[in-house]
Amino acid sequence: MAEPVSGTVKNTLVNWGQILKMVQIGNLHGHLAIYLGDMGRLTTEEVRNEYQQYLEATFVPADQENFDRFQKYFSEDGKRLAVLVGEPGSGRETAAIALHSSIGLSVHSISLSEALGSPVKVSESQNEAPDILLSRTHPLSGVGYLVDVSGLRRIDDKTLGELSALASRVVAEKAALTIVARPGQLDGELIHVPVLHVRRPAGIDVLARHLGHLFGAAIRNAWVSWNSVTELMRTASPADAARLARIAFQIKNSGYDGGGFDTWIRTSIDAYGDWASDIRGWFEEHRGGDAEVWSRVVLITTAFLEGNSADDVLGSADLLAHELKIGPGDAGGLTGLGVDPTLELVGAHRAPDGLVRFRKPDYASAVLVYLWEQHPRLRESLRSWTDSLITEVSSKPATTLRSTWTRLALLRRDQALTVDLFNRWSREGKTRLSAAVFAAEIASSPDFGSAMRARLYDAARSPVSEHQAVAVAYACALYGEVNPASALVRLKWLAEADSDRVRRAVLRALEDLAGNDERWFDVVDALLQEWCGVGTSDGRRSVAHRFAVRSLAASDHGVPLLLTRMNTYTGLDRQGMGDYIADLWGALLDTEDEEIALQAVGTWVSCTLEDETRFDDIEELFIRAVVGGGEAEVTGEKVKGRILTAMRMINQWCTGNGVDPRVNTVYTLQARLLASHVPGGASST
Repeated sequence: MAEPVSGTVKNTLVNWGQILKMVQIGNLHGHLAIYLGDMGRLTTEEVRNEYQQYLEATFVPADQENFDRFQKYFSEDGKRLAVLVGEPGSGRETAAIALHSSIGLSVHSISLSEALGSPVKVSESQNEAPDILLSRTHPLSGVGYLVDVSGLRRIDDKTLGELSALASRVVAEKAALTIVARPGQLDGELIHVPVLHVRRPAGIDVLARHLGHLFGAAIRNAWVSWNSVTELMRTASPADAARLARIAFQIKNSGYDGGGFDTWIRTSIDAYGDWASDIRGWFEEHRGGDAEVWSRVVLITTAFLEGNSADDVLGSADLLAHELKIGPGDAGGLTGLGVDPTLELVGAHRAPDGLVRFRKPDYASAVLVYLWEQHPRLRESLRSWTDSLITEVSSKPATTLRSTWTRLALLRRDQALTVDLFNRWSREGKTRLSAAVFAAEIASSPDFGSAMRARLYDAARSPVSEHQAVAVAYACALYGEVNPASALVRLKWLAEADSDRVRRAVLRALEDLAGNDERWFDVVDALLQEWCGVGTSDGRRSVAHRFAVRSLAASDHGVPLLLTRMNTYTGLDRQGMGDYIADLWGALLDTEDEEIALQAVGTWVSCTLEDETRFDDIEELFIRAVVGGGEAEVTGEKVKGRILTAMRMINQWCTGNGVDPRVNTVYTLQARLLASHVPGGASST
């Protein structure tokens, strides 16, 4: 056994605790963990700099010499392309991140998944097909792109072609591309892209690298010389080794180690083993009488609500006891134990911040797993108990419970459980908001969220109730920040609902998404291409037209917001923004419901009356609207129809607002519109 070693966590501004949590929650968010925005109209996942640096610093290749040679080749200009082939758990994604980081590039991840082994059939739209997603990725210089194709059952010719095209765009933009694949997927199909085969490194080597980075060489050497540690790591995966390092960090940093090196290691090993023998022994000791049953209720409630106040934890314990048809323990009341003695019975206490926490790290997760596996007859009661606590969607207990159920599903890799909870909570109005928030969090995961995205798709097409439809709309508004293409497909189908209440929810979701400047383009693109065209349903067109009206009518101090936004751009960007605005107007001018279109025209006409300096911009946009902006050029009868509709709307607005349509600006605008049907006419009038 090694000699006791003293030491503390490195004094640094980097939040290692948060980084280590990010390493562990990789199962939820596709290993890279944190979404930060999009690149080139496709949502990608940007790794926080500190996290990326941590992964690079702690990456251990199984064959260091071979990796170094490959890394040297990858660093050369024009050669920053690679396919990394390996089994799950081999460290292939971390290897890709390390390659990008070695040449100073930030990493953006694109996951192409078909939910291999998913318990729920996935019904993804063609808009989310791998080749479509890849075609919408426009690389930026200085960025490293990580495309994960390991979740695809097969790589068809279209996807292979788009991977090759993306590689060419990456080279042209002086960016970099790594493609992560399973064995047998890409072993030479991309002729000009070299392949690196990644094997799983030894668990003890991974643990040593993490501990050395966190604590220094002396503590690392002491840890890896312990027989129990080396034995534990003999069959450990890289993720397991990283988990033990995180537990060791948490115990050392939180004072769980009791101040001694031996205690630190033993406590870390116990926590790594999910406290199995400890929890099993506790349940054996607490069985039989009412007092013991009450202690079990408190343990379960604390595991679900750790981090909440004692009042919330013990009050929820009373509710769970009622659900289980047993008497409450009256903790803190006249007949029961005091608050602190009750918590001590289950190994918990009130921390200095007043919140309830277990004294042992990772104990709550261990209790949850044990409970789910050993006491399956409690599952329905736990679901019912949760139903009563999540009605206030933003309350801390509700937030904690959603997070706890997510953690339990992740620990068990149980996507079906997440779908079951969404189905349950989306049935009723009082829990539908929690259902939406929960579904959005799960659906945001590239891999673990595949079953939830499939359920949202099916619910969008055939909701079981109005409550569920509204929940789907709200979920799409939330996870659309991460994956707009997927969310917009579901909103498109949901817009066909007969219920006006549901269509209003869809409209709110679209507007929420469009509130983000980048998402605005995604939303308008989808509406113009798939919501307004010939053959689309009345419901879908109605929602699209209402969105267009509200967007075009919005103003600040009398100036249309979209006009102001257009004028913040220059050159081709300004022209592109103008095309979108013109096409929104074009969609309204094509509608037979002129009353709804009339609601938007007043903002623009009144702007020309109040500020003639804006006349040229507005005239240009109106003319582009009737002849076609970014869409294919409109010709013939359709142009005439748009001109007549525009003129009628302008005249109706003038009549309704006491404005003489012969006023110079209004007259000139209409004259230019009439002349726009004649080649060169608008500019010469």
